[in-house]
Amino acid sequence: MTSFSIIKSSFCKIIGFLLLFSCLTCAWSQSEDFVEPTKIVKIKMQDGVEISAAIFIPEGRGKYPTLFAASPYRFDNNYAPAIPMYLWRETGPVAWYLKQGYAYVHMDVRGSGRSGGEYHFLDRKEQRDLYEVIEWIAKQTWSNGKVGGIGQSPVLLCDDTVVHGDPKPSTSILHCPIRWLN
Repeated sequence: MTSFSIIKSSFCKIIGFLLLFSCLTCAWSQSEDFVEPTKIVKIKMQDGVEISAAIFIPEGRGKYPTLFAASPYRFDNNYAPAIPMYLWRETGPVAWYLKQGYAYVHMDVRGSGRSGGEYHFLDRKEQRDLYEVIEWIAKQTWSNGKVGGIGQSPVLLCDDTVVHGDPKPSTSILHCPIRWLN
């Protein structure tokens, strides 16, 4: 085999893999597990910075308890398939949450994704943002005022920061860590 044939063969395999992956991703995005956000909002913080969040609300009218995740990984990554290749997709099964009667809010922390400001991992400003967003969630017409933190890795650390931080939100927040692997 010439070096040109080896390169050509490798190139064809790579293109084939990419086409297969594209088809699988497209099929996944059309599956029932894929959910578009009900809306994407910008929430103005006390210091004027706008924090972005994707809001998912169950079908029908009502007031719902809310599962809340905040991460530096961009809520736009919710569109990635829930497979090991996308380890940063820490949202869990959003469609399932909605079917169980929960609203779901995924926030891009300050300085990441669509949020303004500068990113500094769990600094005072980010802690304040978490507090303010939870308070904002509790006051929405679709919220029953109960907010639970859900996620793993940095999402779980954000939950810890809120639970043990100061000031504490006026609404109760409960940890709901996702355990993907035993």
